[in-house]
Amino acid sequence: GDGIWSMEISQDYPSMSLIGVDYNTLRLERYQQNVPAAQTYYGSCLDIPLDNQIADVVMFHQVLEHIPEPAAALHEVRRILKPDGWLMLSVPNEGTWLKKIQYRWIQPGLLASTDHVNFYTSASLSQQLEAAGYSIHSLEAVGFYFPHQGISRRLLNNRLTFQTGVALARLFPAFRDCLFAWCRLT
Repeated sequence: GDGIWSMEISQDYPSMSLIGVDYNTLRLERYQQNVPAAQTYYGSCLDIPLDNQIADVVMFHQVLEHIPEPAAALHEVRRILKPDGWLMLSVPNEGTWLKKIQYRWIQPGLLASTDHVNFYTSASLSQQLEAAGYSIHSLEAVGFYFPHQGISRRLLNNRLTFQTGVALARLFPAFRDCLFAWCRLT
């Protein structure tokens, strides 16, 4: 990715070593610009170019929904995690009734045009993680979502509407757009 989360981590924890891996050279260049102290490697999450048991934390943010072989990707992450390491993972929350309304009536063509190949609910994500040998420390729906991509983007780009959306999502779980999990190896 572009390193937005790593940029925040590097500001809060300047002594932490960060590594970015992506198969997209443009994103790797942006990552390097955003996190100059980080090491970057060109590679796939199915064949991560790192040694075994090297990582304390692996951040898999909005990746798993794009991978045709999610079990293989989770297995590869297991390989690079230290035995006491953490997997921090997020995917879009496809389990809300708002998503069903969006796909059926508001933007019915969206599913045909997405590059997502996996659509996760809390239950299906839990099952995928546990089958891959992870114990889930926490799994929660977070964030804010409005059931139209264009409108949702505009709302999220405005601070006041974003904060209003987050408040709505606290009250109404159907507005939570992301499943966020902290996992350890079993």
